[in-house]
Amino acid sequence: GISSLVQRDNFHYAEPLANGTERAAWAEWASYNPEIQVLTLNGHPRIVEAGMTATSKVIRLDRRTGDATAQDDVKTTYSELKPQPGGALLASGDPIHVTARTMTAQRSTGVAHYVGDARLWQGSNVVQAPVIDFDRDKRTLTAYANAGAPSRTPPQKVTTILVQQDKTGKLRPVNITAARLTYADTERLARFDGGVDVRSAD
Repeated sequence: GISSLVQRDNFHYAEPLANGTERAAWAEWASYNPEIQVLTLNGHPRIVEAGMTATSKVIRLDRRTGDATAQDDVKTTYSELKPQPGGALLASGDPIHVTARTMTAQRSTGVAHYVGDARLWQGSNVVQAPVIDFDRDKRTLTAYANAGAPSRTPPQKVTTILVQQDKTGKLRPVNITAARLTYADTERLARFDGGVDVRSAD
């Protein structure tokens, strides 16, 4: 049987999805392993699916599970978002951007797992952490330190910058650091745990 397939120069991949949308990918060259059904994209790879665009140095697509893994210099943009009048931190229709060293997106759960200097922002609101788990459909996120980090390294914090309007109508930032952040936009609730420090203009 065929052990691998390689296509070089101007690779384009298209896969129709069950929900009526399409997953598309581009790269300078790609290899496919039929035995494990994994497609590896190299050379400025880019993947687009349901309003999400991701780029990195290497992207792997598992055709059995639909999961995608990106490594090194990961940049993701979630667009086509509808404003949520009842939301707060991630409520607007502006694109949500996420950068990190690696990303694993699971189709079954809809959660993207970002590891390594992860940074998520929409407008002026920013969350930075060693690890961020983000659900685009539910607009929930969990940010926390990497449990696998060496013990000799200083503990890393989750840093959150929220922009709020004061009584005079001016926008002022609120800076919050903690060991962990759990946020659900539909509940307008952010929970900070572990050495929480809140600093505002006053």
